[in-house]
Amino acid sequence: MNNPRPHPSTARFLKTVPSWRPGDDDGRPQVAVGGRSNVGKSSLLNRLLGRKGLARTSNTPGRTQALNYFEVGSGLVMVDLPGHGYAKAPLAVVQQWQQNTRRYVLGSADLVGVVLLLDLRRDPTADDRELLSLARQGGRELVVALTKADKVGRGERSRRVQVLARALECDPALLLVTSARTGEGIDAVWHTVNGWLAPGAGEAEPGC
Repeated sequence: MNNPRPHPSTARFLKTVPSWRPGDDDGRPQVAVGGRSNVGKSSLLNRLLGRKGLARTSNTPGRTQALNYFEVGSGLVMVDLPGHGYAKAPLAVVQQWQQNTRRYVLGSADLVGVVLLLDLRRDPTADDRELLSLARQGGRELVVALTKADKVGRGERSRRVQVLARALECDPALLLVTSARTGEGIDAVWHTVNGWLAPGAGEAEPGC
């Protein structure tokens, strides 16, 4: 596909879902984006959607506290999952976010795949592994986007990709090096997502 990115004019905020239920799906394919609260999720999501500021960015980790839906043209919905890990919220509230994510990832009939974001410089946490496990358990397609690549030298990048691939038990080819600041890797993420949506793609096993 020559132009995998959506045109900026087609991307828009759709709705916020504090507590997911099956009736929140509308039949269009969905791709979820998840990761730690400080992984740069909103920044990368804005790059993917081509609209600066569409997904809220904040200096305070844990700002995304519900499922936020974004329409990408008429044929795809991207869902911003609550950031896991550090968050300035009571434990009971954080657990509620986690349960909401779990219900959605395991139960949505429209969810095609999950883009798991990991900071290229950091090792996976228990929360990262939990989201990975949920995606696998739900039979979802999966790709890992390694964020903040602009902060890592070229030689170190290759080493970190191998380390993270072993930690996650994934093919290194399924770990995409990205940067919200420079736009590196954004086309690669879209090529992967578009592959999930291609006719017959649902017959393949989850990739990671």
